[in-house]
Amino acid sequence: MKNNIKIAALFAALIGVLIWTSCNKSTNPTPTNQDHGVSQFRDDPDDPPTDCIKFPIDCDFYLVTHISKDIELDPGCMIHVEYDVWTCDDLLGSEYYLFFNHFKADPLKNSCLTRQTHWIDLIIQGKYDEFQDAVEEFLNEAQLAAEYDFYSSYPGVIPPCHDYDYLIHSDFYLNNCWKLYWKIIEIDGIPVIELKYVKCGEGCCKRESNWCKNPDGTLIRTDLGTTKIGDCQGPSDDPPPGFQPVPPPYDRCERSCITNDPPF
Repeated sequence: MKNNIKIAALFAALIGVLIWTSCNKSTNPTPTNQDHGVSQFRDDPDDPPTDCIKFPIDCDFYLVTHISKDIELDPGCMIHVEYDVWTCDDLLGSEYYLFFNHFKADPLKNSCLTRQTHWIDLIIQGKYDEFQDAVEEFLNEAQLAAEYDFYSSYPGVIPPCHDYDYLIHSDFYLNNCWKLYWKIIEIDGIPVIELKYVKCGEGCCKRESNWCKNPDGTLIRTDLGTTKIGDCQGPSDDPPPGFQPVPPPYDRCERSCITNDPPF
């Protein structure tokens, strides 16, 4: 009983912080003049979550917050990420769950120039397979960085790694059915690239993790593996006007669910 009370209190504290943060963002929005190109993978935040999400039995799920912010992916590379965070009213044993979906990410136009130049070079050389692989790697790194940034924003409610009474379980869903489009523009004489990902199926990758923190406050993510859900059958969304497609036979819809270890 004592453990259940502690779990419920910590869960309520985390949700309270998230709701306060969400409300504070809505009343004090951060202005931005960035045109972030990646705009699919997400409906209105009040809509039900994607069918890919597998909530626990008897989970009374609800949307906690929508995150939209700029984060650092690596030195010299700032990216904009957006995603929704869902949870359940019902606690299951000693775990409480957070579910991430409707994720999107793209570099700020004046940042990540090394990556952007590399992508442009691959397009010019006609190395479309390498181009798509590099973009997939970027998205996988971005989702790991976004999840780490999320939990690092609330260190006071992350459980200590030596406390086995409870834990935070995280399910992160990423659409893996999309076709890649691009547009090259110049900003202050520097060529940069805008990306669009056109949905072409209902498949997702579910990446599961547990989270805790060391005595020095550093976060520890235990990787529980990635699962492919659904497939890439179904109609494709309309191509974005003004963007170039990956040409046949290099165009593909289904993406890998393999993620690399995060650089932190």
